[in-house]
Amino acid sequence: MAARLEPGEMRRGKRDRETGIAWVRVSREAAHAHPMGRLNWVMYLIIGFYLVTALTRGWMVAGQGMGMVVAVAGLPLVTALLLWMRAALARVLVVGTGLFALFGILSRGFDGLAEAGLVVSLWGLGELIAILAITVYLWEGDRPNLIYARRFRSYRDAEDET
Repeated sequence: MAARLEPGEMRRGKRDRETGIAWVRVSREAAHAHPMGRLNWVMYLIIGFYLVTALTRGWMVAGQGMGMVVAVAGLPLVTALLLWMRAALARVLVVGTGLFALFGILSRGFDGLAEAGLVVSLWGLGELIAILAITVYLWEGDRPNLIYARRFRSYRDAEDET
C-alpha cells in the first residue's frame, strides 16, 4: 500500500495504454478543498436516496422487531452518513447495499415477488436499478473520484509537465 500523501503533495500514476489517461492522486485535504471535492446537488440527491431507502426498509420490517429494523435499515443509513462525511469506505458500502438488494430480490424468487405484491416488487427493482446507476457514477465520475478516492484523471502527457 502506498504511503499517505502529505497536504499539497501529488502523485502521478502510470498512463493507461488504451486511453492514455493517468490517475493523479492528491491528499485528502487538497481533494476536499478543491471546488469539485465538495458535495453538489447530485451527491445530496444520492444521500437522500439512501436515507429514504433506510426509512422505507425499516418501515417495511417494523413489525418484526427492532433487531430486524436495525439489520435491514442499518447499511443504507451508514452508507448515507459516510457519503455525507466524504469517507472513502462509502463507495464500498454502495456496492454492498446493491449486493444486498440483489440478494433480496433473488432469494425471494418469482413466488416471493408475486406474494409481496406489485408495488413492493417494483420498488425493489427500482431500488436495484438506482443503486446500479449510483455505483457506476461513484466509481467512474470525476467528482466522486476526487471526493472519495482522492484522485483525478490527467489527460496530459507526463513529458508535457513542467
